Amino acid sequence: MAVAEIFGYKPSKLETDQLILKFGEDIYGSRCMKLAKFMDAMSEKLMKSDEDQDIRHTFMAFDSQCRGFLTVEDFKKAVGHVAPHLPMHAVDLSFRELDRDGDGRVSYKDFEFMMKYNLAEHI
Repeated sequence: MAVAEIFGYKPSKLETDQLILKFGEDIYGSRCMKLAKFMDAMSEKLMKSDEDQDIRHTFMAFDSQCRGFLTVEDFKKAVGHVAPHLPMHAVDLSFRELDRDGDGRVSYKDFEFMMKYNLAEHI
């Protein structure tokens, strides 16, 4: 599993045991995993990790005050940087859609849901 760590992913002992149990083979009395099976097992995990990290970094960039949530002002400021010609009423509407519980704040959970839902539609 040292190879996985090179790519920034450190599986737990339980996860390592599960991977070897599922994808491993008995070779000369030891449970081993061939490179092709290892690559198959890890590629999905690494892609998900990259996606989660990208979402987290994007949220942190929007949350300039490090409060753990976004206000409509935070949202307008961030959108103003990346899409300055977008009408403010469209930004307000988008914010209201993101604010699923209507508390005037977009939590990380709401933001993550939107990003993953949006990504899933376009894949």
